[in-house]
Amino acid sequence: MYVDIDIVRPYLIEERHTPLSKKIFSTEKKFSTSVVTVIQLMADLYTAKKDLKKLGELEKIELEIVPLDEKIMRIAIEIVKNHKFSTHDAIHAATSIKLKQKYLSFKRELDKVKGVEREDPYIFVSDTTRPGFDNKFRFFKF
Repeated sequence: MYVDIDIVRPYLIEERHTPLSKKIFSTEKKFSTSVVTVIQLMADLYTAKKDLKKLGELEKIELEIVPLDEKIMRIAIEIVKNHKFSTHDAIHAATSIKLKQKYLSFKRELDKVKGVEREDPYIFVSDTTRPGFDNKFRFFKF
């Protein structure tokens, strides 16, 4: 299963999705991500004035780091041309396409990209623990 910065960052830096990220990575699943995720993490840790040694915590999870190659870049270029994604998002989508892996992401715009099979990260929790869920009335608040 492919994961990007939005799933990996909360594992290292405390934020609202940290409990979900920890739950996801506590499963027995194997995950992949692009080297771009590591570059983004390094920049985020540096900007947040966090110790870059936190990157060592990635060794605790089953996470394959996928290098960039020509095929990924060609797919990413097509995604940028057709969907106006950022470079990072296009590379992430292209990597998941090349690997033929489901892409665990909150980003619904990925559903429009041919070849991407997006999974909502909340598949790892019950519906009643999703943000915005109203247990009393059993529906989502908007």
